Amino acid sequence: MAVTLNRSIEMLGRATGFFVSSTATGGSTTTLADTSIVRYDANILKNKWLYIVTATQSTIVGTSRRISSLSGTTITVDSAYAATTTSGDTYYILSVDPDVMIDSLQQAARTLYPHLYLPTQDETLVVDNLVTNWDFETWDDSSTPNSWVDIGTPTVAQEANRKVHGTYSAIVTAGGVGQGIEQNILFANGVNIGEVENKTLHVRAWVWADDADSARIRVTYDGSTFDDGDYHSGSAEWEGHGLMYIDSAIDFTAASTEEMTISCEVANGKRAYFDSVVAWIDNVHNYTMPSTVIRGPHKVSMQADSADPNGYYAPLTVPQSGRILRLEHMGTLTAPTSSSSVELDESRTELLLAQAAVHMYHTLSNRDSGNAASHMQNAAIWQDRTDRLMSQPGMRMRQMSAHAREGWNVLESGETRKLVLGGRW
Repeated sequence: MAVTLNRSIEMLGRATGFFVSSTATGGSTTTLADTSIVRYDANILKNKWLYIVTATQSTIVGTSRRISSLSGTTITVDSAYAATTTSGDTYYILSVDPDVMIDSLQQAARTLYPHLYLPTQDETLVVDNLVTNWDFETWDDSSTPNSWVDIGTPTVAQEANRKVHGTYSAIVTAGGVGQGIEQNILFANGVNIGEVENKTLHVRAWVWADDADSARIRVTYDGSTFDDGDYHSGSAEWEGHGLMYIDSAIDFTAASTEEMTISCEVANGKRAYFDSVVAWIDNVHNYTMPSTVIRGPHKVSMQADSADPNGYYAPLTVPQSGRILRLEHMGTLTAPTSSSSVELDESRTELLLAQAAVHMYHTLSNRDSGNAASHMQNAAIWQDRTDRLMSQPGMRMRQMSAHAREGWNVLESGETRKLVLGGRW
């Protein structure tokens, strides 16, 4: 379950002061009309904040203005909105600046860690892998996967429905001979020419195609001579690492060698899907920890079967090249924004609101020096409520259980964190 930003603002507003929720019947850039607003005293509404929740004009959603007056059914604000308020727009009236409330809610989501956290799995690391964006999860735009470049002029698109692992795959349609996408892993991933000559480059991929002889993977060290994998059978099914592979003898005989390029090639006029493209040469023991893993990880598991990326993951003991790692850790809650909700049920949201109120009143004490003592008193009241909620059984989340670190460890140096595999620490 998740709680939206607007629901969080509503709950915080109701808990800490005056709150109104209603729907406009008309308006302008400086006014909002509402036939139901007459039930409130004009003096009560004056100087409070009018916050637009939903609107016909999207530019004013999430913006607020201070109320300067109320006359009949018309609310007037002290400065113009960027667009006109219209019938059907929904709004809140709040006693505290909504920007302060939002900042306080976001700060609370951060500072309640690790008492409240998001149980998270990260599967972005592959044992010994040298390919960047190997599962096409990151894109410059919907037609350009990060770290990959076009071969010729294919049509490349992000695919969210037909995939093997993660959220996306890449669909490639060739408009000419030998088109596709490629990645030069030689310099981008620190492969040392002097250390890999005469070794073997192992490349594996998942490929889907509905025509035989229409898709394959390739490797080149000079841009003209290729080691080719077998073509996809055209079964209209995913074929994985057991079929779509190359074991290539590394050859740097050309004096001008500047590449170790892996290609996903599609035949002229055909289309194919690619996912989970990995490659390795030697064992890699040190991995930069994904930025989302701020503590731990508590558990590190490895894909048990290379033919089943979404199947069973066993606790890591002996790393195996090409296998996906699953890092389980205590992630931070998502700070609530207009597009992101905080991952809490409404019971635990009460703790988030109490902590947010503490931050809010501390902020108000600095902004409103004339009432600083009152704001600090309110901060103390809400801190006491936060402490009492924290002590209630089941409110704080239990710490995540952990694997014994038999095949891995974590090394930290300042802000740098490394996952170390193979017991070499």
